[in-house]
Amino acid sequence: MKDYFGSVWSNLKSREVFGLLGVSLCTFIILFGPQITYLPILMDVRFGAPPYVIGGILSCASLTTALTSSQLGRLTGRFPERLLLKSAFVIYVVALVLVPFAPNVWLLILPAVLFGAAQSLNLPNVFSLLSSHAPAENRSAFMSVNGMTLRTGQTLGPLLMAATSGLVGLTGAFLAAATLAAITFLLVLFLIR
Repeated sequence: MKDYFGSVWSNLKSREVFGLLGVSLCTFIILFGPQITYLPILMDVRFGAPPYVIGGILSCASLTTALTSSQLGRLTGRFPERLLLKSAFVIYVVALVLVPFAPNVWLLILPAVLFGAAQSLNLPNVFSLLSSHAPAENRSAFMSVNGMTLRTGQTLGPLLMAATSGLVGLTGAFLAAATLAAITFLLVLFLIR
């Protein structure tokens, strides 16, 4: 048992694995903070959008994720996974910066579509890269650690957005999330080779 945990730990402490786990954490902070929790609040508070409009716009992100994911095999055949991962965080930044400046609720469809595209470029590539670092006998432990990291991001996202929104307002909270996406881009750039 001690040998098993020693083997898992020795593989987890690599720079690239650490970077991938950081990307997972930040991804879920961004997903569950601004996108799932605060985008509906912004649509309600700023535009008085009815629930069916809020749900429809949020669905645009999921639909785009599904459509883009269906083409991921082609994309990874033409572009390296790391390039797609870097592109995802550039797209997150653009999507998050557009949200607070949308003059009407319908223009939030564009950032939702961009966010969905970023999700489909991000998550499968993180899982693939993480899996490639895990020896077969430790793969389940790697995925469990990644699952714990995802849940931590899912928990922190709404809390951090609530604190940021309370301090600087909804616009500032989305810009802070865009800053986190830019920092995560740098994490990908410097830690994931």
